[in-house]
This record gives sequence, structure tokens and C-alpha cells, in this order.
Amino acid sequence: MEASSHLLDYDDKKMKSMSSRSYRTKQPAVNGSLFPSGGSVIQFDVPANQQKTFLDMEATYIKVDVRNLAAAATGDVAFEGKNGIYAMIEKVECLTAGQTLFTLDKYGVLQSIMSDIETNEAYGSNVGAVLFGSSANAYNGEALANGNSRTFCIPLQLNGLYNANKYIPLFSRDKLSFRITLADARVGAISTNAAPATTSTGLRFENPELVCHQVELGSDAMEAVGEAVDYKFDIVSTDYRHTSSVIAAAQQSAVVNLGFAFSSCNKIISCMRTSSLIAGDTARAVASVGNRNKNALSRAAVLLNGERIPQREILLSATNNAESLAELLVAQNALGAVAHSNRLNGGGGYGLATAGGVSNITTGAFVSVIGLENMRSDSDGLYSGVSSIGSVLQLDLGFDAAGVAAGNTLDVFCEYTSQYTLDMNGEQLYQVSV
Repeated sequence: MEASSHLLDYDDKKMKSMSSRSYRTKQPAVNGSLFPSGGSVIQFDVPANQQKTFLDMEATYIKVDVRNLAAAATGDVAFEGKNGIYAMIEKVECLTAGQTLFTLDKYGVLQSIMSDIETNEAYGSNVGAVLFGSSANAYNGEALANGNSRTFCIPLQLNGLYNANKYIPLFSRDKLSFRITLADARVGAISTNAAPATTSTGLRFENPELVCHQVELGSDAMEAVGEAVDYKFDIVSTDYRHTSSVIAAAQQSAVVNLGFAFSSCNKIISCMRTSSLIAGDTARAVASVGNRNKNALSRAAVLLNGERIPQREILLSATNNAESLAELLVAQNALGAVAHSNRLNGGGGYGLATAGGVSNITTGAFVSVIGLENMRSDSDGLYSGVSSIGSVLQLDLGFDAAGVAAGNTLDVFCEYTSQYTLDMNGEQLYQVSV
């Protein structure tokens, strides 16, 4: 049998999309217009009962002015170079009809990790610099002098509605509420003067609005889409959940109970940050949110009911991080992707034992990612991760003989598969299963 090249296939047809229109709406915060840093919660509501209408979450973002409230020049600040204004986001939630669809603590920490894993220096200094005040791999991002403000546009990533790669129906009978909790300015921003005046509430988010890109189908198109799924809209996606622990100075090992209970845990992401840098009691001159260190880590594994995953623990040394990086790339389905771009090396400080420093060379970028999927399912929606429901899931860490050099906060994130369901034949409310 002979076959011709696709280059000789001239049967392409120009096809018209189903009847629809797209438009942009702006949803201002429903609970005010001025939000000081240090615990303020900004809430956006996306209206319900929008018949035939969908939200394009990947094209939706937060627009906000951020003002430095310091009265003196000693209060000048800069945002962390890796993730800019993202470092000022402590928590992101989505709620509807009294239930939580997703919640993620330490949002800025995970954003910094995923930025290091999935983007390059050029993105940080170009697109990221304009949108959310990042830089290449540098310590300082966008500077904000005392009394000044700057407008940011922030894609709301790292949640199931964003990761789904599907339009989100807006015709449920209850609104979608997005809540953003702001971090302490002394944690999420960097003082640029020797005698800084930054306080916990030293930054203020002003006039925030959720810029929503929406798609409205024509009646025939909506009928075709709805009938194809019997008006039950299932959305399989990935979400993240956080827990933290303390690693004490001189500690030589740690078995941390994670407490995650999901039917498909896909990977465990963990990092250590020097506790003294993230205390938030004083203004800092050193990065905190995105400043991660390897410390004295010598081995890592996940335990499920005492059984190690992978079967052989990941080993590291003071000078060799190859296995750790290889397993990270395996978990990201990027081990053989020669075009894969990240900011972990190339001055990114992946192997740094300490997290202190004020340059792109000494700002730490270490992160451990351990994959838990039985079958790679990056694009086919499989539930292939291990189930931790009714089980004991732990992170098993070992350190060099001298132990940890200084007290550290251990942040652990679980990526898991979630399913959002909107059944228009039933309650007409979003339900989530994990």
C-alpha cells in the first residue's frame, strides 16, 4: 500500500464556527475598592443565569492598581523578580452556592515554582514585566517608589477552572465568587533601601476588577452543544492543595503527614524557605516568597501507607542534583523535551544550599517534584494518580549528617485531578469531586 505525503493533500475545507459572539465584561470587587495588604480579601462575583454563555477562563484576568503607601523615600519597594505582584497573593478561592470549588493557600509560592519550571528568563523580563512586574531571573522585579501606583494585569492561573482548557458554563443558578487574600507587604515585597519603612499594610490594591472574556452561543449552537452531553457538563481538570510544616535547624530527617485525600494525586511538589526570611515581622531586603533552597537535602520520597514512591528514593548530594531534576522533568512530561524552557538553572540557583542573597545567582530556585501517576495523562483526562482517600500519604526527607543549617518552612503542594459538574437536569449548581 502506498501513501502520499500530507503535503500533497488538498482537501482542506474552510469551516465556519457555530453561531456565537464574544465580549468582555468587567466585574468590580463586590466588597469595596481599597484593599490594604496584610490579610484583605478581594471578592469578585461572576453573575449566574447567563443563558447560553460561557467564561473563557484562560482569557480572564484581574486588573488592579497597586499603591505604595509609604510617606518617605525609605519606603520604596520592589516586587520579587520571579513572580512580581503574584508574591502579594496569599490565597485564591472559588465558591458557589455555599460550597468551595477550589482553594489554594500560599498561592504566590506555587506561582513562583511553576514560573521557574515552565517559563524562561525572556518571559520574565518581557511579557511578565509588563503584566505583573516580574523580571528575568533577577532578585528585584518592578520597583514602586513611595506614594506611587502601578497598574497590573494578573492571569488567575493554578486552578481547575483555568486548567480545564474548556469554556466554563455561566448558566448555573448561583454565581461564581472568586476570593483573593492579600499577603503581608513585608513578605511579598522587597525593601530597596537600607532603612525601609515597609509595613504589613504598606501596599494597597485599588479599584480591582475581574476582566472576563465570555462567549455567547446562538440558540441552535447551544442546543447542539447541550444535547450532545444531555445538558450535563462535566469538566475534568487539575487543582492544587497546600500544607506546610517546620524543618528545625540541625534536623537530619523528617516524615511529614500530608493529609491530602484525593482519588487521583498526580504529583507532590515541595520546597523549603528560610523561616527567618518569611516571618513578616520586619521589612526585608531579601526575597522570600520565591526564594527556595536545597539546604542539606540528601534524599526524598513519597510514602503511601508506608510504601515508597518511587520504589527507590531520590538521592542528592551537595554537588549533584541530576536525579532530582530528572524526576521533576519526568513528572512534568518534559524529560525528553529538548525545547522545554525553564528558569531553574542558568543562574537560577537550583542547587543552592541556602536561600539568602540579593542577586539572580544567589536567589534559590530548588524545588522537588515527585510524580505519582501510573500512566502519563497530561492531555487525555485520565485519573491515573494514586488514591490517598482512606490512606496515609507522607513525604519522607533525609538530610546530610550535619542536618539542616537553619530553620526552614516546608511548603508542600499536591496536584490532583478534579471534576466539575453542572447538571442542568438536576440542581443546576456546580458540584466538584476530587
